[in-house]
Amino acid sequence: MDGMQHWSEEAVQHIKKLEGTYDALKHIKIDKSRCTEGVNAISIMPEVNNVEPYELAKALRDVIKMTGTHLGGKTTSFIEDFKKQFGEEYIQEIEKIGVNLHFLELKFPKFPVF
Repeated sequence: MDGMQHWSEEAVQHIKKLEGTYDALKHIKIDKSRCTEGVNAISIMPEVNNVEPYELAKALRDVIKMTGTHLGGKTTSFIEDFKKQFGEEYIQEIEKIGVNLHFLELKFPKFPVF
């Protein structure tokens, strides 16, 4: 199962905790009942457009870092799946606000897959 196909309850709880730090995350919802559907479990509310891009970027970076820490050796797979499922247009927008996904991939070590 790839990195975006399954969100653990623990990962969702960590993201919820970050809502206290980043108001932007209050506009991004994860439907726990659909976690096995990967990106389809994520809803982004229109109010996210009112968030300063820099603040949104900080929140997204921390979510990806937290998820990477949680996934351990599967982090690179998660980021690759994230990019595939969200598509080039969204990834360009994410990178435009300051989230460097390539750098985040490099930050986490790759572990051999057996």
